[in-house]
Amino acid sequence: AERIWNNLVKYKYAGGLYPINAKREMIWGVTCYKDFASLPEKPDHVLVLVPARFAVQVIRDAAAAGARSATIVTSGFSELQDEESQRLAAELKQAIKETGLAVTGPNCLGNLSAGENLFTNIDDRIVTMEQGAVAIAGQSGAIVMAIRQALEDRGVGVGYMVTTGNESGLETPDLMSYFAAD
Repeated sequence: AERIWNNLVKYKYAGGLYPINAKREMIWGVTCYKDFASLPEKPDHVLVLVPARFAVQVIRDAAAAGARSATIVTSGFSELQDEESQRLAAELKQAIKETGLAVTGPNCLGNLSAGENLFTNIDDRIVTMEQGAVAIAGQSGAIVMAIRQALEDRGVGVGYMVTTGNESGLETPDLMSYFAAD
């Protein structure tokens, strides 16, 4: 979570950043909010960085608070083969379907939107924030990051980068359609 926060600050994301943690009043020198209802404004996008057993409720709460999308970085779903993880994965898919949120993840590395200076990725290596005509989307965060780095090394700007992880909500083809229209 701290790496993502540091990336948002480092690249000067101008939108509202509101950490939610019912057990803390401050984190990283910033006020923590108890829940979505206590936020100063409606969330647009939510980053989910809680243990898997809490993620389904966070998605439901985010949608109820008016969020339109979410990125679930949390792992512990269908990538594991145990019964509990499979149950959580099914519950998460159902919650996403019921709420209509546009969700990437779970088990993903995060996203980049250069035009917004938004970098919600756990990777803290230097990233060029130059709006480019290239968009990258893929299930494997490591592969997506390697492609982004190869493009950056060649002077090619990346406007969007999205890692989809387990694809419980949005899938890579959904994003390709969006990028093609953009």
